[in-house]
Amino acid sequence: MENKSSSISNFKRFLLRILIPVLCCLLVLGFIVDKVFVNWVVFDTQAGGAYKVHRIIASEYPDETPMFGSSRCLRSFVPSILGEGYFNYGIEGTQDKVWLYFLSQELAKPGKTTPVIINFDQDGLSGNIGDELNYIPSISQSDDVKKLLGDKYHWMHQVPFARFYGHYDLYMKYYMDEKIPSDETVDSGGRFISTKINDKKRTAKLATIEKRTGFNNDPKLLKQLEDLLGTTKRKVCIVITPSCLLPSGKYYEKDKVDQFLKGLADEYGHVYIFDYSNVYMDSKYFFNLTHLNYNGAKEFSKKFKTNLKSAFSTGRQYNKYQ
Repeated sequence: MENKSSSISNFKRFLLRILIPVLCCLLVLGFIVDKVFVNWVVFDTQAGGAYKVHRIIASEYPDETPMFGSSRCLRSFVPSILGEGYFNYGIEGTQDKVWLYFLSQELAKPGKTTPVIINFDQDGLSGNIGDELNYIPSISQSDDVKKLLGDKYHWMHQVPFARFYGHYDLYMKYYMDEKIPSDETVDSGGRFISTKINDKKRTAKLATIEKRTGFNNDPKLLKQLEDLLGTTKRKVCIVITPSCLLPSGKYYEKDKVDQFLKGLADEYGHVYIFDYSNVYMDSKYFFNLTHLNYNGAKEFSKKFKTNLKSAFSTGRQYNKYQ
């Protein structure tokens, strides 16, 4: 009995003197590392999706003109060319469900009057949210981020330090890519590549496309878009950026795309459509079939800036360019 009591007593002393203090120190250290990593790496990567989710939730920027969308937003709009106050919120690998979330956050900000620019992909409103690492740092800021993650949410996403397990290397890669000089340029959230596709490669890739991409709107996302447009009078600019897929009708159900976008312009007096899907740009302005390179983005941004000013001054809502 004495040996048993002694063993229990020794174990209690071990818990109180060593194990519990060590665990407490590890927890504090993990919290500190998490805080430093988020503020000095994740939220210091301006073109990273995680920073952009945090920014749209936590920041006001009353004079900011936001641009939302997928990688075609990220790679097409050069804020410094468009003007003061523009910020590119485009996130690679995401679809319409994400920019609708950003739009809902933006329109909830009181007193803002700047226009909103949205990159629209011609396959219709769809729900891919991309990589979960874009959202993990902001789950504690908003329940809506947790809802946006849907099935991708895991309770570990809210545990300091452990929540980034398996992602630390990617966050560091994005951070280093932005901070170390390379063939990519970062401009107020936009990320641009200098590489260009040559005519031979362009022709070869076009030959591999065997059928048109269908146009379908997710009913829930369509309802969300209509509800959001009905709650604001701010100008909302929906933009289809240039690509190598010409004529556009060969690769997309262009009649359905046009009908949908024209319907939005007819229904809402503050919605402006800018369709560049049939605008020819030389191969030297692209780094793949559907994404502009840096020179292409600069040329496109100059043209869009002029067209935007003209549309606003004339009130012309539906604008298609050749």
